Amino acid sequence: MPTHYPSALHLLMKAHEYVGQYSKSAEFADELQAILSSSSSSSSSSSSSSSSSSLLVDLTVHKSRMHILAGDFKSVEVGSALTRCEAEDDLNGIASLLHLQGLAGSLSCVAEEVGDADEHLADMQTATRNSDDPKIFNNYALMTYLLRGPSEANDVVEMLEENYDDISTNADRASCQANIATILLKSWSALPEGDKRRVTLLKDASDSGSTAIEMIDADDSPNGRLKGRVLTVLGETYSAVGDGLTAEGLYSSSSDAFFNLESQAQTMLSRIHLSKVEVKLYASWERREGDIARLENRIEADTEKLGLGWRQILKDDDVEEKVKILSGLNF
Repeated sequence: MPTHYPSALHLLMKAHEYVGQYSKSAEFADELQAILSSSSSSSSSSSSSSSSSSLLVDLTVHKSRMHILAGDFKSVEVGSALTRCEAEDDLNGIASLLHLQGLAGSLSCVAEEVGDADEHLADMQTATRNSDDPKIFNNYALMTYLLRGPSEANDVVEMLEENYDDISTNADRASCQANIATILLKSWSALPEGDKRRVTLLKDASDSGSTAIEMIDADDSPNGRLKGRVLTVLGETYSAVGDGLTAEGLYSSSSDAFFNLESQAQTMLSRIHLSKVEVKLYASWERREGDIARLENRIEADTEKLGLGWRQILKDDDVEEKVKILSGLNF
């Protein structure tokens, strides 16, 4: 076997991920994992064995992410890698694998509306105890809300706020604040008109949205998808107070941020979120039927680019409410 072959497989694996061909990326990861496993079993060096073990765990993490992004939630299998991490007391590896196993299981429960959601959330909660990765805390909080409903809103916001103090990057801080704003807006909309709590919730949501965009602006290399999502959420806060013109401007800027991005699952979910709230805004305005038709066509096209599991989740009438949470997940 040529010595450059594993390196070529790794490049192919990453290239297919970049263009959104997740299943193909997972196939290359499988092939590379088989080569490394063979090399590990024939090596007598403990340092070489340790290095191969770490690479095999990394590949399992990569494959699991690819299966989730492809909407193939049931293909996530971390058992052997998890056993290896437990034997080596690799807490970071354990956290990463449990997180992905729990996330895949939770998403499968949402897609099929069956299964033991508590078991999968328990895996994700255990992962948060073994890691300081903000993405793991973020996803656990959002899936808790998605699976257990609005009754968990206060606890979820508290989780995100506690995690925020430990986040080191502007991008992760922006993501966290955008998700706090999203949950607060959902709580605001659930209360009846005249409820005094609505004023506080809306102000807090607006403050979180504003903080999120400040974090994006302070980032040296802003992520286009994340910037688009943050602008969408900030636009929702303006729409909620009746400032539709400002909301429309922010939605337009959000659309610009998504322009020319690859058709990755996270981008499609975020664009569907944007299109849904734009339709909602234009539905209350006169003579915007053409814009609504255009956006509905875009929603359909973006949904078709998602894998089967994601499409199953978005098949119901409450697409807007689900996609607001799903677009906040971090992989």
